Amino acid sequence: MTGAIGAHRIQPILTAGWTKQPVSEGRGLELQAGVESGATEEFYSGDEAEAAGVPLGWRVWLARERPGRAAAGAAVVLVATAVVRAVTGEPAWAVLTFALLMLTVRDFALPLRFTLTEGYAEVRGLWLCQRIEWERVRAVRRDREGLKLSPLGGRSRLEAYRGVYLWLPPGEGERVAAVVRQMARRGTQG
Repeated sequence: MTGAIGAHRIQPILTAGWTKQPVSEGRGLELQAGVESGATEEFYSGDEAEAAGVPLGWRVWLARERPGRAAAGAAVVLVATAVVRAVTGEPAWAVLTFALLMLTVRDFALPLRFTLTEGYAEVRGLWLCQRIEWERVRAVRRDREGLKLSPLGGRSRLEAYRGVYLWLPPGEGERVAAVVRQMARRGTQG
């Protein structure tokens, strides 16, 4: 079963059915992996992981979702390229400028594919593959648009450069967050 919601294509892999739940708009919700006061949850492994919704995958294309920002970003890239061409007079520098600027906005301009399995969480894009095994996840931090899976237990300036950020699909955010929470806890206990 494949569902389409706006610019997002949600595709469960080897699982049956989806439940529709609204995405929480809360900011700054922080969950430490394996620790939640008063929580009693079962952890799944093997065939039971399928019942928890694992593996699953979805696609997010931010430029399609936010066309105004995409147009502004494209304008900045083109203007910067034109300025470099005008100042240097060399087309090679303009091409290099264009290529470097496109690499900086690739995660926004091109689709990203997210996958959750029993062993890891992964994000893939053009020349991008970030993966974190559940055993390495020490903290799951949620903001308005996604989840940060961090190998660092506490807040740190290094956190922006470690771990994996999962953009949540609209309407499925709570389900994905619940699966991530279960798998992260299972990874720290196993």
